[in-house]
Amino acid sequence: MAAPVWRRAAPAVTEPAPPPEPPPAPDTTLAPPVVAVPHATARRVALRRPAAPAPVRRPGDDSLFTIEIPRIGLAAKVHEGQSLAVLARGPGHQVGSAMPGEVGNVVIPGHRTVGPRPFYDIDKLQNGDEIVLVGDGQSFTYVVTGTAIVSPDDSWVGAPTSDPTVTIYACHPKGSDAQRYVVFGRLVSAPSSAPPPSSPPPAQQSRPPPGQQSSPPPETDSSAPPPSCGFVPCVHR
Repeated sequence: MAAPVWRRAAPAVTEPAPPPEPPPAPDTTLAPPVVAVPHATARRVALRRPAAPAPVRRPGDDSLFTIEIPRIGLAAKVHEGQSLAVLARGPGHQVGSAMPGEVGNVVIPGHRTVGPRPFYDIDKLQNGDEIVLVGDGQSFTYVVTGTAIVSPDDSWVGAPTSDPTVTIYACHPKGSDAQRYVVFGRLVSAPSSAPPPSSPPPAQQSRPPPGQQSSPPPETDSSAPPPSCGFVPCVHR
């Protein structure tokens, strides 16, 4: 029996591996920064308006003077200006108007239903009521001479005057800015630092002779209209 002949298998032919692809060029475009936004406010960021700057407040008391109105129980500090930031603190002083006791018109605006609402009851003032302005250690007393309801465009209420007067005003009616309620007053007293004038002695009533009765005082006509304000038709009735 013939011996088997062993044959070697031909070596497997392998194809060479393709060369590696070059790495992609780096992206030089800068991506926008990623801002972490809380989930609850993520949808509101695009619609949110920038906040208004907070009013600058100087340390200490920066009020000009104090206004006191006994009829409505008001005693408040008055600050310079008439912006919303100023009126949020209390009554304001119209820039350029007179100061207490000076010849001219002291113009004082204020809120009725916003913030400290100093002029909430401004419509309760009557002719003869006192408006006291205190500043620099002096007190000046004005009395109400009339009131008016005007439109917001009636800037004449803050015009200068040839006499020492005061004008306070606020929105009207309460909770609306459709109109303005204006109170006018005039100075009637010297500053408190001056010596008060001596009061005259009380008048003595003459007694009728014995056997005669004194006649009753004349009756007043209650239907007579009150005196005119002198500025606009009276509305304080």
